[in-house]
Amino acid sequence: MNILISRILLYLNSHALDNDFSKIGAYIIEHYLQFEEITIKRLLEEVGCSRTTLQHFLTYFNYREWANFKNELIANREKRQRQQELRFINLDSNQYYDTLKYLVHDESFNIVEMREMFQLLVEDLHSSKRIHIFGAIYPLSLAVEFQTHMVSIGKPVIQWQNYNCFTHINLDKEDFAFIFSASGRYITECKQMFGDVYLSLAKKALVSQSHEYNHLDRIEYFMGFAETPDVFSYNHILICVLEIIYIEYCLKYGYYCNQE
Repeated sequence: MNILISRILLYLNSHALDNDFSKIGAYIIEHYLQFEEITIKRLLEEVGCSRTTLQHFLTYFNYREWANFKNELIANREKRQRQQELRFINLDSNQYYDTLKYLVHDESFNIVEMREMFQLLVEDLHSSKRIHIFGAIYPLSLAVEFQTHMVSIGKPVIQWQNYNCFTHINLDKEDFAFIFSASGRYITECKQMFGDVYLSLAKKALVSQSHEYNHLDRIEYFMGFAETPDVFSYNHILICVLEIIYIEYCLKYGYYCNQE
């Protein structure tokens, strides 16, 4: 959906995080669930930008007035929340695992083990303060809906597609990193960035069709899938994996549904 928060995420995904628009966008993402409390004065003081810069930011997203921008953001958030509440009524997560098994086309694929992995993974996501996604541009672009899902429950997800492979990344034990690399090419071509992530204290999940990397001892969650004849199959698998992670997260922590 091209709702306002998703458009802001798309901007952040494709621009350096240290420009003024990105700082404003990141601030909005961070305060999305409490955006009713955000005033122009507070945003300008806490972001450290001018009113003129904020007006240029609003114009970029096709808004003339702060009030209209703010009201649209809140209305989209509340509408999405209602949609998700309806979705989770009688939701059966088994259907999504069945879909994943169908997409994998691998008789040796163990759906029980995968479910157990996802359930452990969401615990680490919950305890992390920051969630990051690394990989090539195309698979990362498939994750915008996952980003929108997660920011809507207070867990912003940062993409790193807008940085070159020689950028140094500093993560710590409060970070969680997803790495998407179907063939492993991202890992070999972006050794600097991957090395920083791999050697960091962050928890990590690697989604790949190359089992060459299933032995990496600093990867807590290796999701290895059988190699497919075309990239589209991997993309479908990746979308399904992210959707299941979101669903498992919501079911475990009571978002849009009642905890038993």
